[in-house]
Amino acid sequence: MTVNIESYKDFAIRRLKWATESFQLLMVWPKRYQLLRRAGLASSTILEEPFFQEAIDIALEFLSKFK
Repeated sequence: MTVNIESYKDFAIRRLKWATESFQLLMVWPKRYQLLRRAGLASSTILEEPFFQEAIDIALEFLSKFK
């Protein structure tokens, strides 16, 4: 039996994608803190990582069409 363990980085990206898709379905342009709260990552240490900051910026830019 093989067990695949998701890294915290992959988990955080998956949650960010889910939150982005959630706001997309609602046609809502959230604030940064709202996106992170919905993703369950508002107080995560991953927020300090440059790759994750870029991922958040990309998600918010994508959702900005719902302004």
